Amino acid sequence: MAKKPKTPPSTTAPAEKSTLSKAKSAVVHAVEKVADVVIHAAESANDHVVQPVAQAVGIVKKKKAPAKRVKHQPTKPVPLPAPTKKAKGKMMSKNVPSAPVPGAKRTVKTSEKPN
Repeated sequence: MAKKPKTPPSTTAPAEKSTLSKAKSAVVHAVEKVADVVIHAAESANDHVVQPVAQAVGIVKKKKAPAKRVKHQPTKPVPLPAPTKKAKGKMMSKNVPSAPVPGAKRTVKTSEKPN
């Protein structure tokens, strides 16, 4: 294969850009600027949280979680005290009055009313 002969550089001025290529470059620059603005607006919309006025002022209270009922374990009955070995303690458990103490005043309660 033979090499192509080199062409001498042109001495004429470079051709001016056509109107179509000028418009194309202008549109590309405009699209880049619009894309930057749209991206910035989308990011700021994500950062901005709208809160209702009543909630911001504190008029509306937040709802509390409903209370959960706790099931209690059945309690064991209290054990009875050990039986006493003394005579007075045995009589008290059977509602028997204790023996009178010598020298003490004895009072008798009656249910009858005097006339």
